[in-house]
Amino acid sequence: MSNKIPFGLKDQIMVDVEHVASGIACGCICPSCFAPLQARKGEIYCYHFAHLPSAEVRECSYAPESSLHRMAKQILCEEKCIILPELIVSESSYDLANIRHKKEEIVAKKANISFDTVEAEKSYIDIKPDIVASRNGKDIFIEIYVTHKVDYEKKQKIKKYGVPVIEIDLTNYLHRNDFSKDLLKNLLVHNVKIKKWVFHPNESAVRTALKRELKILTSKENTKIKAGTHKKNSTRNESISPKVKSNTRWLRCYQCKHVFSTPKVKEADAKVPCMKCNTLITPHKPSFNSLKNIL
Repeated sequence: MSNKIPFGLKDQIMVDVEHVASGIACGCICPSCFAPLQARKGEIYCYHFAHLPSAEVRECSYAPESSLHRMAKQILCEEKCIILPELIVSESSYDLANIRHKKEEIVAKKANISFDTVEAEKSYIDIKPDIVASRNGKDIFIEIYVTHKVDYEKKQKIKKYGVPVIEIDLTNYLHRNDFSKDLLKNLLVHNVKIKKWVFHPNESAVRTALKRELKILTSKENTKIKAGTHKKNSTRNESISPKVKSNTRWLRCYQCKHVFSTPKVKEADAKVPCMKCNTLITPHKPSFNSLKNIL
């Protein structure tokens, strides 16, 4: 990760290096250790801030991350708007024929949202999100991911409070060779590829409904399989899973028509007793039907 500091702190406001004087005349300090900074505007490297060449401040290794994190929060507070990403959830299950059934649904559509208020580092009960934004009396948390994602403990508290949360991934920003406030603003507001939903209060209910629908669908397909009337790809939401060698085979008794499974055996003439009527059947004979031929 780059040790270049993309933004400086001046009069309690984060500033772009392009908008201040060069060198120590920039009048900026480090947002992490609060030591004086110099603005470097050379022709070889991208414009950036750096600590003065003194041994005492070289230990300030968090300056680039702190600078980016603080500027990102400032921009969101200034703009008071953001494009939220789409949230699609999916569930799947397999039937007795090892065919995968999948269903998906949109929980939240991509949306351009303007907020009534946006506050940084505002305490919310026992947590402190990076951003608390409100619209029509409803809150949403926005977390800025530079070095640390939302951890498990914080995520569980968020779920308990039922507040939607998105996370913006800025981990690649410090690897760039061009720092600017306008570039960062465009990423934060308009780029949905770096945003993901950490929690949405409607997701759980949608997943439960999808699982219930899949349970009914799979049950119907299993009934067809046992009755020998199953057809591959019978629904739009089916997709056949990759071929996997299995040690189990499904068989149907020619006497009682019972469908059952048995382990595969190497002996070609090994007879298999029906699990219902105990009729001994030789699997390879024409009088015996396997589900492989039925489907």
